[in-house]
Amino acid sequence: MTKRDISYVPGFLKIFDEILVNAADNKQRDKSMTAIRIDVDRCAISGQGNLSAYFTAFQGTRRNHDLEQRPRNPRSEARGRGCLRPFTYLWDASNVVKLRRHSTQNRGSGGRNGYGAKLCSIYSTEFHVETASSNEGLRFQQSWSDNMESCGPERIEHFEGKEDYTSIRFRPDLKRFGMTEIDDMTMELIRKRAFDVAATLDGTVEVFFNGQKLEISSFRDYVDLYHDAANHVEHCKVTPRWEIALTTSDSGFQQVSFVNNISTLKGGRHVDYVVDQIVDVVKQLLEENYKAKVRPYQIKSRLFLFLNCLIENPTFDSQTKETLTTNPKNFGSKCDVPRWFVLNAIEKTGIIEAVLRDINKREAKDLNDSIKRPHHIPKLEDANFAGTTRASECSLIVTEGDSAKALAIAGLGVIGRDRYGVFPIRGKLLNVRQVPKKKALDNAEVSALMQILGLKFGTDYSDPEELRKLRYGKLMIMVDQDQDGSHIKGLLINFLHTFWPELIRTEFVQCFITPLLKAKRGSEVKAFYRISDYNRWREESPEHKRYSVKYYKGLGTSTAAEARQYFSKIEDHRIQFEFGGEGDDEKIQMAFTKDMSDERKRWISDYIQAKANHVHEEIKPKMTYSDFVDNELVQFSEYDLRRSIPNLVDGMKPSQRKVLFACFKRPEGSEVKVNQLAGAVAQISAYHHGEESLVNTIVRLAQDFVGSNNLNLLQPIGQFGTRHQGGEDAASARYIYTKLSPVTRLLFPSADDDLLHYLTEDEQSVEPEWFCPIIPLILANGAEGIGTGWATNVLAYDPRVLITNVRRQIHGDPMTEMIPFYRGFKGKTSLLPDGKYEVRGHISRTPQARKNSNHINFEITELPVGSWTQTYKERVIQALLKKDLISGFKEYHSENYIRFSVEVPVKATRRRTNESFLKAFKLTSVLSSNQMWLFNSSNILRHYPRTEEVMEEFFDVRKAKYLQRKEFLEAKLVAQFERARNQHDFIDSIISGRLELKNRPISDIEAQLRQSGFVEDPVAIWKQQEPKRFRYLLDMPLGQLSEEEKRKLVVKMEERKRILGELQETSWQKMWMTDLEALEKEVTKILRS
Repeated sequence: MTKRDISYVPGFLKIFDEILVNAADNKQRDKSMTAIRIDVDRCAISGQGNLSAYFTAFQGTRRNHDLEQRPRNPRSEARGRGCLRPFTYLWDASNVVKLRRHSTQNRGSGGRNGYGAKLCSIYSTEFHVETASSNEGLRFQQSWSDNMESCGPERIEHFEGKEDYTSIRFRPDLKRFGMTEIDDMTMELIRKRAFDVAATLDGTVEVFFNGQKLEISSFRDYVDLYHDAANHVEHCKVTPRWEIALTTSDSGFQQVSFVNNISTLKGGRHVDYVVDQIVDVVKQLLEENYKAKVRPYQIKSRLFLFLNCLIENPTFDSQTKETLTTNPKNFGSKCDVPRWFVLNAIEKTGIIEAVLRDINKREAKDLNDSIKRPHHIPKLEDANFAGTTRASECSLIVTEGDSAKALAIAGLGVIGRDRYGVFPIRGKLLNVRQVPKKKALDNAEVSALMQILGLKFGTDYSDPEELRKLRYGKLMIMVDQDQDGSHIKGLLINFLHTFWPELIRTEFVQCFITPLLKAKRGSEVKAFYRISDYNRWREESPEHKRYSVKYYKGLGTSTAAEARQYFSKIEDHRIQFEFGGEGDDEKIQMAFTKDMSDERKRWISDYIQAKANHVHEEIKPKMTYSDFVDNELVQFSEYDLRRSIPNLVDGMKPSQRKVLFACFKRPEGSEVKVNQLAGAVAQISAYHHGEESLVNTIVRLAQDFVGSNNLNLLQPIGQFGTRHQGGEDAASARYIYTKLSPVTRLLFPSADDDLLHYLTEDEQSVEPEWFCPIIPLILANGAEGIGTGWATNVLAYDPRVLITNVRRQIHGDPMTEMIPFYRGFKGKTSLLPDGKYEVRGHISRTPQARKNSNHINFEITELPVGSWTQTYKERVIQALLKKDLISGFKEYHSENYIRFSVEVPVKATRRRTNESFLKAFKLTSVLSSNQMWLFNSSNILRHYPRTEEVMEEFFDVRKAKYLQRKEFLEAKLVAQFERARNQHDFIDSIISGRLELKNRPISDIEAQLRQSGFVEDPVAIWKQQEPKRFRYLLDMPLGQLSEEEKRKLVVKMEERKRILGELQETSWQKMWMTDLEALEKEVTKILRS
């Protein structure tokens, strides 16, 4: 027997194999079976030939006797065809029937699912069954054609033969397998399976192939076909159910195994069960006798195992039955490999010597490469073949952090460590574009990657010789599937493209993808690798609500079992990057070159505008770099913009909006620890990033020192930071509390809550796309943000002036001028000729304590907005002291106020004006409103040159919301009124006796209610909910069916009618003015404090 690579159609081979295994299975049921004859006519391509299997000494007439006695009713007759069912009814093989009737029945045959022979019939143009019994003197025949679409008549005739038999003949439908003929290689495979069956039946059944008897009388005879006399094979029949043979392998672990006559090409649990016992014995000998440190895989790689076994109720990974999945405890028998067998194999096959050679080679290579090998790099898990002559086979898996590394390590348990290494990078790699090489090398992550991969500056890796010197042949990027993961992926690609662009032109870079979301319903699991794929499925699948959805924010979310599952099907998760031409170079440069911001803006803008109509292609095993940049990296850039730049309507970024949403869900007025609130926000709003980021957001929303918020939406209960360090001196989130500020609900009236458009994430309703305050909060508190391609800077203005200007807009009057305003700031802000603003701190000369002093005292009592006390002292005051421009200073600050007392030498004050002192002490700054980039109400990024444009757009959005609120409340009052009226009339009908409920069907009662003018629940209809018909009446408590309740409902109706009348007479202008009046009172109180 020779070993070589061949190509074949597995499905075609399997339909033949199913019939063959069925024949072999019969030996378990009928010990009198003596022969299997297999005939293959390769003329089948012309429609003239057949494949056939012929089994002799088979008790074939028990079912025939049933046929003679069958009932004549046609339907019963069809069901009674005992001979036909195993071949024509799916899930009706005898093995399946027995398992259904007796779930504990043990079975040693190869079939289980009840599909095998039926699939052969289905995939054949002709299928013929013939069985005969000498005992009964009967023969049964029947044929099917056209893929089992047509069934021929059954024939039962007299039989005079002396030998029982069953014959199966079929003509495969080659077209369905994409075949035009049974080629030589397929023919050889069929012939090999005939040898396999002869071996596994251990000579108890003669096997003929095309009329020639196969000279295989035992499993040992079969094993000898694989080896010549020079290679010793140790053989042992451990039990009647387990037979093994062992020799050494020169090309990695090899196995030839059979379960119940089925060839398990990929092995499985039975192979592992035996191999593990052999490896344990060999490992013990190596460690005890040779003091060798050896890993199990090193021993296994030198084994060639042959195994024939009988397993009860075997299970496989698929219908092709190439891998056994049955747990060893369910094998139905044990195979304790004799120690003497392993020792004999070790002595006669040279397994120990082969393993020792491998160990010695490995250790020698380690010593030779110890200088080059990066042993000192922390957290590196190097591939065993890295840096060796087999380095080109190796892939370095670069992960995002330690948790992702743990996932990859778990996966290496499946694919091994010889060809795969793992290295975690911390955070995001440096953007090395336009960075000097020395500075890039000073970066720890860049330096580590160069050492691990063997990269050298100035080396041209388009030279095959240089390429072979690399320690790894592939770089596999394994990062989170979210937008930040895409950015890290891009930074790694940029790293290579900057210094070694020729590597991008090879297949050096790969990525490993894992699910971003999983939707589960029972045992069904749907994996989604992109949020767009999930959203499309959610929109198209009406049953999506029946699935529980889990968001895999990071690779650390996946379990070790999931990791092994991913790596066991590594080809399904590996994406190969390929070079698509010069356009790929241009795309990478555009994405990461600092000077190409204008090109990036166009790139992102085009994507955002086309996003609504953009359809992502299916994930393919290969991807060009242009595809990556345009379809994946751009999503990070857009996401980065949305989380960095606020919306004009509510002035918030997504994280701030999530915090406010969660706070509105909490009991009003209740305090909560900041760290607890962060956890609640993450849960309530499906926040997918670290809670530490939420903590920072909550703290910033509560800060009220100069330069933070004019209107802090949360109250700072504890130390939330001061202007001393710009809020960086806040206490730990474990120690500080917060709650909604009184002003917050005045800014965001609860009457608007039902009018907002709430988003959905992870199958739960979360925060709205924007809240709608009654004044433009974006101008009250200002904002800063830097995203990909854009930055925004919105100045803060006096909330009282904003209220005044909103009132003027309501009345149609022109707005008053607005000057930047910062709560508690005691300096001066003035408009410059160029439209910018100058902000001045304050410095003044103090009276001298002594005459003729060598210095003059000055006091600094205010700093420019955004200058923090500690930073100012370090960068300005101490710098002046070093330059001898001041002789000393003292500090008298509080948490809210600034006071530096500075001693200036008299000679340094000569000819100096107040302006020059302001400049010398850096007490002026310039603010500009030219960078107001905001997302508008349609979530489109826009530039606003003037604050008036912000006011005008906000006014239109807020006005529409008031009109919507008025309409909403009117509909709500009408629905409540109608509900109360119907309940009143219902009670009256019960009391008066016009409506009788006793002993009547609900349908009759509901019909009478409709005839009497009652309507289904008006409030439910108004809410666009399922009204549940008349339950709001019929479920009323018995105690409410009284005159007293009627009077209460009359009062309720009158109240709703009165409020509705008042609301109808109230204009949107009046509603807004009323809200502004309440807000103004609270704002005035805040700004006076």
